[in-house]
Amino acid sequence: MNTHLKSNWKCMMAAIACLLLAVVPARAFSLLGPFAAYQATAIGYNLSIIGVETGGPMNLSEEYRWNVPTLNYAFDSSFLNYFGQDGVTAVTEAMTILNAIPGASSMTPTLTEFPLSSKGPQNFKAGNLGILDLRSTTLGIVLSQMGLGNPERWTWCLRDRQTPAGSTNYLVVQRNFDPVTWVPTNVVNGTLYTYEVHDPVFTPPSTTYADAIEMRVDSLATEFTSVAGVENPDPAQVGNLQAGEYYTGITRDDAGGLRYLLRRGNFNIEATLGDVVLDTNFVSSPFGAPPGVTNSANTNVLVATALRPGIDKVNLSRVNFDSLLGTTFSTTNQYTDSYVTNGVVTNQVVRRIVIAPDIVFTAADLGTVGGGSSAPFSILRTTTSGWTDNSALNTVGPFGGTLDGPGVIQPSIQITFSRVGPHIINSTPFFLREATGFRGFTWGYFDTTTIFAVFPNGTTIQALESQVGQ
Repeated sequence: MNTHLKSNWKCMMAAIACLLLAVVPARAFSLLGPFAAYQATAIGYNLSIIGVETGGPMNLSEEYRWNVPTLNYAFDSSFLNYFGQDGVTAVTEAMTILNAIPGASSMTPTLTEFPLSSKGPQNFKAGNLGILDLRSTTLGIVLSQMGLGNPERWTWCLRDRQTPAGSTNYLVVQRNFDPVTWVPTNVVNGTLYTYEVHDPVFTPPSTTYADAIEMRVDSLATEFTSVAGVENPDPAQVGNLQAGEYYTGITRDDAGGLRYLLRRGNFNIEATLGDVVLDTNFVSSPFGAPPGVTNSANTNVLVATALRPGIDKVNLSRVNFDSLLGTTFSTTNQYTDSYVTNGVVTNQVVRRIVIAPDIVFTAADLGTVGGGSSAPFSILRTTTSGWTDNSALNTVGPFGGTLDGPGVIQPSIQITFSRVGPHIINSTPFFLREATGFRGFTWGYFDTTTIFAVFPNGTTIQALESQVGQ
């Protein structure tokens, strides 16, 4: 091949490579876990000005995940009384979306079956009335309780801040990872982000902190697309879900994060949940154990702590339960648990005897944010502080146990929606009348063209509209 042909061939190959990169959009995911020792409020973590934050961003191999295939969820009487059947329908639709996500092993390598943005066309009427979609909020919150963080917020974040004489130095790191290569990236669902360090970030008077604030490189690019980003929103940004917006599913980012957590090739040393027991009925079966299953009559002992792969998929199943009335229930989930022994993946059939739901939806007056603001909390939920950190099991040597994971997510999780109802925020000296006050959010349930319900149960759209412009 002569020099001219070689040159043309190289140019052609480079062009093809560029085209391939162009048709496979870049994307990324973040991981959620208990706050690491360095994740202090002074550098942008655990900020009370946006409510109770559930956790901080984890590095690769520090992920927290579920290791049971079925999670049971329920509504208590406080939720049912405030949101009614329409509220149950909205939350159930969110769970249906999550249950429809294929297992990690069934996703395509490039995740092109998932969209870069999963928001439906905005309902402008709901937006003008300040209605937040209960279904979409639930979708984002539960997704984070599966171990996913907010990628738009943690694309860039501060690892350290030092103030020697005459200057301030910042260590900026990335906690956002490509779902195919796992390389840290500054792209979320195809949108490229850079950053600028703000110190202090403008907040109410009681809180000051430094942070690396994400900024789009292309001002026309779509931002705040991830569904997991509904949780732990960046107080310096507008947030992933606004009034009048709703999701129809999850994005490629979200799917890639779930695949990383739940894939069969993700091996961590971890224990089964405390309510998991060996299935003794299976042990005594006259038909014997299938290949790879160890709990035969001769090995009637649960293997609790072991090297385990991801479980591929988590399903959410509704149960009836009312904690306020003291009603109890018991349900049993049988499944095959996989673990590694002598370098070989083997199985045991186990039962999980559940006497309380893994996820409970409730409603309450959650109080106000404070710190100079009278705005009410919209939602509170169980934090990651109770998740089990298995870093000591998964590291060896003089620095063993100094990682911030991996670990196992633990039940029970409570997700509580505000029931403060329609409200107005007034402030001195000129905004003290009903007509001049700021009207806060209202929970609802809608799509592009139809508002199916507004809450509390029984509130009508007409009642909301009559308040506007008074």
